[in-house]
Amino acid sequence: MKFCILFILSFLFAFTSCKKDEDTPPVVRTDVLVSSSLKDWGYFKKGSYWIYKDSIDNSLDSVYVTSITVSTSTTTAHNVENITIRFNDPEYDYALVSYPFDRLEKRGAWNTIIFNPAYTATTSSYGSGINNNYNVDTLKNVAGNTYADLRCIYYSYQYTSQSSTTYLWEVERAYWKKNIGRVKKCPFPSTPSTVNYHAYELLRYNVLQ
Repeated sequence: MKFCILFILSFLFAFTSCKKDEDTPPVVRTDVLVSSSLKDWGYFKKGSYWIYKDSIDNSLDSVYVTSITVSTSTTTAHNVENITIRFNDPEYDYALVSYPFDRLEKRGAWNTIIFNPAYTATTSSYGSGINNNYNVDTLKNVAGNTYADLRCIYYSYQYTSQSSTTYLWEVERAYWKKNIGRVKKCPFPSTPSTVNYHAYELLRYNVLQ
């Protein structure tokens, strides 16, 4: 008798558990892909390269795409596509993300927004990010090249000191051209009149999108 009662109770428990699972609606998320407009600014295939000239000592530096990784991060309501572009120089690495707005992020201990195509000053809750963001009509660099319709981004970011785990602040200014990428990169742009900060200016390039 006791065995029969236990069997019936077990059956009822299993039935109600299954019923409860059936009543729980599945999680439905909206896919958010990287926008084509953002890809115009920062998506470059392998085979793309840029040759930069140092504004101080005139040395040349080559930067090229080494890999592209597509991944997905999830929120409560969205599946968000992330496209990471890696270069032979990790300082140029970034990820393209279009949620909740179009941006390029420098990934690390803190995800830093290093580019936002919208014409607006942007602060970030991602730890650090853009301090200034504005249009530039033309730019002539040390190589004698003139570029039009640029966007200048001035941002701050944190990195880990090689000698310790201390996070240090750095700042950088970069000039971006649609379908070309960075045409000028200025680490530590504080007071050029008193400190000779190096600028890396585009000499020539080959981009594949």
